[in-house]
Amino acid sequence: MTGHPVLTALADLNVLSPADLDFIRRHGRSYRGIPLPSHIEPWRPGHCLDTADFLEEEGHGRFVRGWALRPGSRAPLMHAWVTADGAKAIDASWDNQVRCAYWGLDRRHEDTLRRLTDVVNEAIDERGRASWYGSVFGGSFR
Repeated sequence: MTGHPVLTALADLNVLSPADLDFIRRHGRSYRGIPLPSHIEPWRPGHCLDTADFLEEEGHGRFVRGWALRPGSRAPLMHAWVTADGAKAIDASWDNQVRCAYWGLDRRHEDTLRRLTDVVNEAIDERGRASWYGSVFGGSFR
């Protein structure tokens, strides 16, 4: 695989086939989290798809969907953000973006990404999503 923490976390779940992991590696890329630009308002966690859609519509960058890791977490969470330059993640729905790890694919892979996200989420659900989110965000979402 590769040394990227998101790819390692996805592989460690042991639920994606080698072909699926290879697809993610070949068609995705790493993004570097940056501090939220001052002209963009933060959104509530848990609304990343809406946030990224809105930011794209407002011209702040191109929508990207994939997985991300919060600092200190091993749970690869489906996440969305925008990028203005193809390398930096502009993420208005999480804080501490500089310490997060991002791996994303563009919209042309949306159908495959949705299927793979379902597999990963099911594995996390079986291991207790509430406890994963609690460890990731310091609380639970309802």
